Amino acid sequence: MAKFLDTTGCSYHFQQLVNNANEKLILLTPLLKISGEIRQSLEDKDRLRIDIRIIHGKNELQQKEDDWLRSLQSVRLNFCENLHVRCCLNENEAIITSMNFYEFSQVNHEMGMYVSRTEEPELYQDIYDETMKLARVSNNRLAKFVIRNAYTAAMAFFCENPYGSIDVNKLESVGLLISEGVKFTIVQPDQHNLLMTASHVNGDKIYSTGRKENGNITSEPGT
Repeated sequence: MAKFLDTTGCSYHFQQLVNNANEKLILLTPLLKISGEIRQSLEDKDRLRIDIRIIHGKNELQQKEDDWLRSLQSVRLNFCENLHVRCCLNENEAIITSMNFYEFSQVNHEMGMYVSRTEEPELYQDIYDETMKLARVSNNRLAKFVIRNAYTAAMAFFCENPYGSIDVNKLESVGLLISEGVKFTIVQPDQHNLLMTASHVNGDKIYSTGRKENGNITSEPGT
């Protein structure tokens, strides 16, 4: 059954969960900050090519820290708006806790819950599914952001070239940035029939906009 954790238990089980990750490690945190202990653990797991995903709210990393984190080959970052949960999973265990992962110590009074996949498979799966749902929301947000900016860039291009047609290079020349993992497609490149789509490889929606939609963004389930 699920196990209640006090302050000491939160700190201990969190470190053990990170150390025991052999396939995947998922962190959910409202505030993205990296302590020395976490940095060392992430570097160790990255060398072992463990799949690491960090779903976070506000980013408080210094530029040097942010560059370091993004340089790790096995780490994927997902921004999730209004995230307020602190949760950590590997392939066999999960922790939900009040403890901040960037300062896992006994400075504050904390509580949490430890779940073993072996002992509580349904509860573990519920936690994992909700975590992946938050990741998809984050990925969908990136795709929607790209399609919105693509329409703005296309309108800027057509202001100067009303009879021209767009391509990705032309849109990038007027400010479009395509986020990593986002698949962006220009279906119809001329102003009169303009149609563009965007989706994330790990999302579950396809966003589209164009002349017919007058810049409004529509969505449909992804494949």
